[in-house]
Amino acid sequence: MGYNMPAVGSASTEMVAWRGWHRRLIAILNGNMGARHRRLIAEFAPELVLRGAIEEVAKEYDPQAWPRPLSAPRMELSMGPYTGHCEVALAMCREMEMDWAENLVFACVHGSVGTNEVIPYSDFDGLLVLKNEAILDPARLLRVAQGIRRTTKLMYEHDPLQHHGWFVLPEAALFGWPEDYLPV
Repeated sequence: MGYNMPAVGSASTEMVAWRGWHRRLIAILNGNMGARHRRLIAEFAPELVLRGAIEEVAKEYDPQAWPRPLSAPRMELSMGPYTGHCEVALAMCREMEMDWAENLVFACVHGSVGTNEVIPYSDFDGLLVLKNEAILDPARLLRVAQGIRRTTKLMYEHDPLQHHGWFVLPEAALFGWPEDYLPV
């Protein structure tokens, strides 16, 4: 299945296919395995449930087919390390650095945790940008999924009512984003 987009902003069949692929990637990496029995199995042996789904998503990914804006100036962004005081965010940083940071372009915490304005009901908002090579290699993508699973447990320590997991983008998204597709 390809998702070659003819133009940013068009609601073409290819764009619909790409959106479906992106939603599946996010769901798989955040542990949303659908049926309850699959979620239960994933608690004890995530590889059994994840391996097939990850191989399929990896096979479908084509970084060259990512939607590109017709013309946009190149922007250089620079982010420093997390300097806040949220222990959960710091623990997540340590987890990523120990085991799977080589598969990330970057990880970013935003929202109230990112600005160090945490209040008792703050949720955790985090963005992961995965290297293209990590998405294309099922073994590396499985490792990322396992790491996300461990950091998601930390997310729930911070906020038991957490209503979303990690926001996840492929590296190709840094070079263009379809304007009619959210979240931006």
